[in-house]
Amino acid sequence: MRRQGVLSVLLAALLLLSFSGANLANASPPVPQVAMTACEGFGERVVAGHGSISVQNGKFCSTLHGRDTAVHSIAGTFQTKIPVISDVCAPSLKVDIYDRHGALLMRRLGAAGYGCGLTAAASLNSLPMMTRLPQAGSTIQVSLLSGGKTVVTTRHAVS
Repeated sequence: MRRQGVLSVLLAALLLLSFSGANLANASPPVPQVAMTACEGFGERVVAGHGSISVQNGKFCSTLHGRDTAVHSIAGTFQTKIPVISDVCAPSLKVDIYDRHGALLMRRLGAAGYGCGLTAAASLNSLPMMTRLPQAGSTIQVSLLSGGKTVVTTRHAVS
């Protein structure tokens, strides 16, 4: 009797799964979202502390957001310790994707922001990409532009 009850429960569960549209044979694990960040210094060097160290006035970080093998968006942030020294005017992003041999595959330019050295830190608008990542050994370069000219570039290696 007990064995028949267990079989009935299993049969009922399989029927529920088949009516609910579940497909156990083709089920795949969820693909994780990925964010890669790279940072570089820029601008004039300033003395920090009591004259003990010299650091670059600005810092730019770019972050690639993606899932599986696609880049969905690229965002950038920058900050300066003393805004007047390393002004970034009308900031924007430029993205270059190179294959493993150094040939340019794609270039995207983001819209320019407004202002010039008004704050010591700012975020740039995210640049939507929706592109598949190139093969291993390729490079994604993200540049901070000021008035259309490159200030600093970060590099993300595709492995």
